[in-house]
Amino acid sequence: MKPKIVTLTLNPVIDTHYQFENFKIAEENKPSSVITNAAGKGINISRALVKFGIKSKAVALLGKDNADWFLNMLKEDGVECSYILSDGKIRESISLNVKGIPETRVITDTFKPSNDLLAQAATLVNSECTSDAYIAVSGKIPESIDKKAFTLACRNFCGKLILDTASLNADELCSANPWLIKPNRDEANALLGLSNGSACGLSAAKLLLQKKCARNVIISLGPDGFVYAGEYGEAEVKVPQNEAKSTVGAGDNTIAGLLFGLYNNFDFTNCLKIGAAFGSASCLEYGTVPPSIENVMRILPEIKLVQY
Repeated sequence: MKPKIVTLTLNPVIDTHYQFENFKIAEENKPSSVITNAAGKGINISRALVKFGIKSKAVALLGKDNADWFLNMLKEDGVECSYILSDGKIRESISLNVKGIPETRVITDTFKPSNDLLAQAATLVNSECTSDAYIAVSGKIPESIDKKAFTLACRNFCGKLILDTASLNADELCSANPWLIKPNRDEANALLGLSNGSACGLSAAKLLLQKKCARNVIISLGPDGFVYAGEYGEAEVKVPQNEAKSTVGAGDNTIAGLLFGLYNNFDFTNCLKIGAAFGSASCLEYGTVPPSIENVMRILPEIKLVQY
């Protein structure tokens, strides 16, 4: 039997990317292309998985004012979604992409979910899960949700929790009891109480294990790849250097690649390599578009993994 995969998104977004050959302030500009997707960190994972032939169940909190638009886009992507509605609108993110200029983003306000809505979403998650399920919870915790309520929900999930959020400190992560966490370098520094940026490499990952923040730790190092420490040993993973169109969603796709390998019962070392290939390939797409199969297959042989 294949393990079930469930994703939970508390901060969904309607993500639109405008691409321009040139852009002039105070003048009329016509984009060369426009891409709009239903997104949000957990949703991004589900969208990538379905593109690679794996169905997951997405659970999300949605603002009722534009939920239909969001759900129609998910349906077009083939993503199965159970949802809880809140008053208000799903936030919208508008990105302007011009060659040679850093991406500019405009983000609107979003609905404000409650602890009660979180509890309803958690019930939906557990209704889909058994103990061998993987549950990916990603993104910032909305300010209107109490962190104690969030960590309690996480601790009560029936399955292996993959938690990717910058909203919790080390003690709160311990309370949430995740199976795996994936902080970036800056987030790892914050978890370790370091302000000088000194946390790096395997030493930081092992310190987070010692703090019992999770049973498995991946620290993202951006274009330098990532490091891993946990139940399956220790490893450094290097990715090839490509000119990125956008790094938005790279971390989500790394988790999607890891889940692809776990779903297919691959050796964990290969799961890490596939995760790195998904994340690296996603940078060759604009916005939250999942990586292409062709790019993942091209990049995968170029992933360098050193196991300790």
